[in-house]
Amino acid sequence: MSSAVSPQENLSCAVVICTRNRSVQLEKCLAAVSEQTLKPAEIIVVDNAPDDNSTRETASRWGVQYVVEPQLGLSRARNRGASESRSDIVAYIDDDALPQRDWLAQFVTVFQQPEILAAGGRTVPPQESAEVVQLCSMIQGPGTALEPLIVDKAHPQWFEITAFGGLGGGGNMALRRSAFSQWGGFDERLGFPGAAGEEQFAVFSLVDKGHRVAYVPEAVVTHPSVYTVEGLRARYLEGCAYATSYLLFLFFQAPRYRTQLLKFVYEGFKGVRREWRHAPESPRAKTGLGRSKIFAARLRGLWLYFRLRNRTAHNASSSS
Repeated sequence: MSSAVSPQENLSCAVVICTRNRSVQLEKCLAAVSEQTLKPAEIIVVDNAPDDNSTRETASRWGVQYVVEPQLGLSRARNRGASESRSDIVAYIDDDALPQRDWLAQFVTVFQQPEILAAGGRTVPPQESAEVVQLCSMIQGPGTALEPLIVDKAHPQWFEITAFGGLGGGGNMALRRSAFSQWGGFDERLGFPGAAGEEQFAVFSLVDKGHRVAYVPEAVVTHPSVYTVEGLRARYLEGCAYATSYLLFLFFQAPRYRTQLLKFVYEGFKGVRREWRHAPESPRAKTGLGRSKIFAARLRGLWLYFRLRNRTAHNASSSS
């Protein structure tokens, strides 16, 4: 019997932290990353359209690689981080998230399977009030999916799992750096304020191209670190608007899957539960968010999508 191969001997890893004007949060994140049991070969801080030098100073204190991405957009920042890396695996974490000590090692373990190009981890809310935990679970998932999962196009629910966050979010994910040459990176039309969903679209696109992705529940980060109930309510309503915009984006950008998309939306309105979501029951009743506020947020999503289309058309005409 051959001995188990240590991930450190096989795959080099970079941790990319995209940030903007949040040096206090970044400081805590870097402290947690520095305590990883598997030391990253690179820690890259991508400062996205900064207003001052605070992020540069924080990165300098920690002795990590610092790069400025002058054009605003999270997708641009993530792509820039990958392009700056020379490691086999690129792991992304939000600047206000705190990884458990074996977070990176857990990701590297799943990439021992060479066919896996991307993986998402488990994000858990802080153990504060029940309402904070509930709101966090509505925004980023409850962090209770404990079974690992590998998804490709053979999986009967691959479309909805990949397109709607069943493998986790962009604040806790990792990709092979080689994937960027095969797939083109995060879609830079997304990743702006008002145009979220870039990480889900990335995972969907990879599987749509015939690749395999994984969910790694042992790769755990805590996020957000500090939020008020009022702030989380606002974030949830903002997320409702973003979701509407993203659904319209998918409808027009992935026309082959319109039937699956419309079925998913219809069943969502009917209250059909997805086991892979591990979603809380009756969220509005537990958070004080009324139907009228959620409906208004959905309507705002229509405006966000048309703003996205106008921005895309403007950029296309400017580059022609």
